Amino acid sequence: MDRTLSPEILQRIRVHCDTFCAEHRLDAIREELQDLIEEKTLSYLSVSENLQEEDAFIMARERFEDPEILRERFGPAAAPATMTPLPTTETAPTPPTMTSASMSTGRRLFAAFVASFAVAIVVRALLVPFQVFMTVFRPAPGIQWMSPLIFSAVQLSLMLLALLAFYGVLRRWGRATEAGARPWFVRIPVVPSLLLLLGLVVVERFLPTVVWTVSQGLPFVTQGGRGIYMVCVTVFGLVVGTGRNMVWLWWVDRAPFSNTKVLTALACAFAAAHLISGAFSFLPGLEIVITDSGGVGGVGIELARLSANNLTLYLRPSPPHMLMGAYWSVWGSLLVPQVLAAGLATLAHVKVCRPAMRRNAARARQETGAVAE
Repeated sequence: MDRTLSPEILQRIRVHCDTFCAEHRLDAIREELQDLIEEKTLSYLSVSENLQEEDAFIMARERFEDPEILRERFGPAAAPATMTPLPTTETAPTPPTMTSASMSTGRRLFAAFVASFAVAIVVRALLVPFQVFMTVFRPAPGIQWMSPLIFSAVQLSLMLLALLAFYGVLRRWGRATEAGARPWFVRIPVVPSLLLLLGLVVVERFLPTVVWTVSQGLPFVTQGGRGIYMVCVTVFGLVVGTGRNMVWLWWVDRAPFSNTKVLTALACAFAAAHLISGAFSFLPGLEIVITDSGGVGGVGIELARLSANNLTLYLRPSPPHMLMGAYWSVWGSLLVPQVLAAGLATLAHVKVCRPAMRRNAARARQETGAVAE
């Protein structure tokens, strides 16, 4: 064949054959297995021009993943050899290999929750300073209409950044798994994993939120800006919500596919984005109050006083019951976009992504019979 494999794929094939043959005591046929996988990968690539090297390698690797079939194929050469212990040589145990198919749905959900909360913490930490800046910033009277657009554009950028970061983290972990590694979220015991999730939720809960009590109005909700801002938030929320749900579905609903995995992924995506934060709203959080009345009720620490805008910034504990009511009021008004985002993501996944995966698997099985073994 006139096509050659890249050095990265060749290295992954060598590493896989080393670990696989060591684990199943097939060292005598390691070179033969490597040649088979390389030839099968090239065969898949020659049949389909759109097939990526990584996908062809995965299909070829799965083709020769049964050690019993390999022993029957190679006969006595693949029989386990009698091991004679060496008195002066100690061999470290070979760590068990990991594949994407062998990862349980529970471990996938745990990894997605960790990535989702970690990204949300970073985005919240970036969003709060921007909200404070947009409150203090007062554009010239002729360009006040730009304030809601600027505010919405930056929020959209942060939302898209969070979505890309969420996908990128899961993609990186998935590639590590495909390479035969055992990621940390597979090795961690159950109790520490639950404590880690609880810690991330608490950290996100204690990140301060911005509360406005400004009588003169905010630059992004004045002069018709409220309508522009709400339209932008609704549209952006629908787009990003659909993308987030599709990432959850892509990560959780792997072969063998099932509607149960789809429903589980959507439920966990909604819980990670909305329900868990609301369920922990009974914990006292922190608020950055921006006011022009000169003070806030209850206990508060004055952070800054801006004489030019007659604004004062305070840091105070947030009342749990008030925050819970405000939380469900806001997300109740955005319930329709959230449901629509889940429906669009499910439709795209079930009607487009899943059939494409099935066609690729069926074509691989047909090609297996056409390619000489």
